[in-house]
Amino acid sequence: VQQPTLANGLTQAQQDSVDRARAYAQELQETVFKEILEAERKRKEEETKPPPGTVNPGLLGGKMDPRNASVMSRIYVGSINFELTEEHIHRVFSEFGTVRSVSMSKDPVSGRHKGFGFVEYEVPEAAAL
Repeated sequence: VQQPTLANGLTQAQQDSVDRARAYAQELQETVFKEILEAERKRKEEETKPPPGTVNPGLLGGKMDPRNASVMSRIYVGSINFELTEEHIHRVFSEFGTVRSVSMSKDPVSGRHKGFGFVEYEVPEAAAL
């Protein structure tokens, strides 16, 4: 006995099998494949990490100009409350690394800072945080 075919040329039983296969593939994508991809990502991340104790592989390898390192170690800080001082900024940002300097431009008329400044860290990695 021949079963009737659907518009796509499959029988109802074949279409049900295709639907179950799609649902299973979707389930795999949401669970197993994500776990495999995450494990692969972590493995690659571990391979590319510099050895412990390496502060900046670019600087140690002589590949980075010290001026570039200085620029990469600086961050702009905006919308600073006028009641805050360089010491306040230094204390807050030192949680992310050793701060080399904090500079806040002063308004010559009022004597207050202009509401923005720059924080320079000892190493560029701290500025990236």
